Amino acid sequence: MELNCLNYNNPKIQNWLEQSTKEDLYKAYVENKGIVPDFETYHSERLDKNQVRELLESILPKDYPTKNLAELMYSLPSNTLAAYYKNVIYLSENPSKSEVYEEGFHAIFDSFLESS
Repeated sequence: MELNCLNYNNPKIQNWLEQSTKEDLYKAYVENKGIVPDFETYHSERLDKNQVRELLESILPKDYPTKNLAELMYSLPSNTLAAYYKNVIYLSENPSKSEVYEEGFHAIFDSFLESS
């Protein structure tokens, strides 16, 4: 993968490439709308599957349905990071806490609409 739009002499870019891959850098670049975030900050905000499950169980019923966002990618804009669709939360591999909270909010809000 060639990222000609990035200045490889930039210390922030060099830090990314020392600690990660070009693919990971590109993903962060796209997610942040053309801005390369600080490596440590970006990775500290990402959650693994266990952290996602714990966070969702703190705000939703246990075992609320979640699926990988890739299952919906054909019908979503390419920059979609998370989604709530047909009572299922769809998340990327390592979503941020804010993405999990946002989709959890949609699930809670939708449940109120369904019950009224």
